[in-house]
Amino acid sequence: MTAPPVTSAPPPPANWKTTLGPELLAQLPAPSLQSDPLQPAPPMRGGPFINRGMFGTVPSTMAPQQLPGTTSDKIGNRGAPPMLDANGKGKKGFDWRMLAGIVGDGLLGLNGQPGVYGPAMWKRRQDEANHAQRLAEMREQNRLKLAEPDFATVNNRRVRIDPTTGQADVLYAAPQDFDDYAASLGAEPGTPEYDRLVQDYVLRGSGPTATDNYNTREEWRQDNRLELEGERQGNRIGLQDRRQTGQRALKATPSYRQANPLPPRTGSRSGGGGGVREGQTATNPQTGARVVYRGGKWVPAK
Repeated sequence: MTAPPVTSAPPPPANWKTTLGPELLAQLPAPSLQSDPLQPAPPMRGGPFINRGMFGTVPSTMAPQQLPGTTSDKIGNRGAPPMLDANGKGKKGFDWRMLAGIVGDGLLGLNGQPGVYGPAMWKRRQDEANHAQRLAEMREQNRLKLAEPDFATVNNRRVRIDPTTGQADVLYAAPQDFDDYAASLGAEPGTPEYDRLVQDYVLRGSGPTATDNYNTREEWRQDNRLELEGERQGNRIGLQDRRQTGQRALKATPSYRQANPLPPRTGSRSGGGGGVREGQTATNPQTGARVVYRGGKWVPAK
């Protein structure tokens, strides 16, 4: 149900204060009970009071002078400051809009109709309170989100970073890979065995254990080289001995010419023993002794 136009509203009774009651009168500002002169409202800037009337909708085609007589053109000025402060933001003065709203609600109540100004103001204040609460909640959520610590993993450490102070705290330091390697072999931290295993894991093929194993294998190789070289030298000496023995036996054996001398020639000009010359030497094939041909026969060589 829409409210009737303001022109059809009856004039307020003389005892309107009694009709409003103490609750509505208590909502009136203090200056309303005084006779101090009021400051005029600012001039109209935004046109007539269009479609925002307290008692209904005012046609937009109505000229300012055609507005209801009970409504001043200054009060209906839409270029005036917001509600609850008709004289401007931060300026003191009587709030005619509040008075008009309360009186209007009282008149509507006399006609058996629900009020308009009171519920609208209550809803507006409730919306403003809800909006302010929502903004406060959003600011608090944003603050809590920005204040949440950040977590990061650096090498083997789990670090918590406080964004408000920039301080980093180490929550957990995991053992390194070489620590796990040494611990898996039963070594205690701080012992020489533990340090040696850590060096083996880090240096790998150049670690102390790998170096010792290499030196041991190299000693075995060197011993095998010496033994093999001794075998080779013995073989070389044995072959040389056999070679020299064969050479000596070959030299002691007469040659084919020596074992089969040429038959003596007839009519030789030398006159001596066929083809054997005087002073020629040979080796006896039976005894191996050296002989010389002298005086037509073989005699032992001196």
